[in-house]
Amino acid sequence: MTQRKSPKFRPNKVHTVFLEGVNPSFPIEGRHYTLTHSDRTGDLYLSIGLTYNQVQLERPYIRFMRDEVKGVWLAESAKPGSAVDGGTDEFVTTSGTTVQGQREDGELSLVTHIYVHVSGGRVYGRAKQRDYAFQKELPRALRAIRHADAYLFTAHPELDEASIVVHFESDSEKYHRTEAWGRWKDYTIPLLRKR
Repeated sequence: MTQRKSPKFRPNKVHTVFLEGVNPSFPIEGRHYTLTHSDRTGDLYLSIGLTYNQVQLERPYIRFMRDEVKGVWLAESAKPGSAVDGGTDEFVTTSGTTVQGQREDGELSLVTHIYVHVSGGRVYGRAKQRDYAFQKELPRALRAIRHADAYLFTAHPELDEASIVVHFESDSEKYHRTEAWGRWKDYTIPLLRKR
């Protein structure tokens, strides 16, 4: 993980919508994030649902730029599929003696898979520039998700220990990769102190 310094995070610029079937604390597994932004205002728009928010993704500017960030909570034993190109996140589970997604002690073990589209198909910008931009902006995007879904982490504090896996999807082998980006606790926002 090569984190670059991202622009300052401003919590008041994050606008969150919970879609049908999702509330601030449930469900966890299968919870989807769709994050887009406005280059003009710097506002971030996060939808939290059972699927990605296709209405949000089909806006002309978003379709042109392809700089959205998608994420999904999956059992640690699940192998995710492509969430960016196909718009799905179908996955194959591994076999084992425990219930899928649970550790032997019975606790649910989840991972958040994040997807960004670096290159391939119709996309604005060159792969190198887009990869650099995602590397730079991803910490801010992860802070926005962590901040916007804070009640989930309050209700389930163990989720702050969950791993974040980022899938950089590209038609170029150089930029197509999967990286570990730490844990959710790495993206908490410190409380502002009054002076």
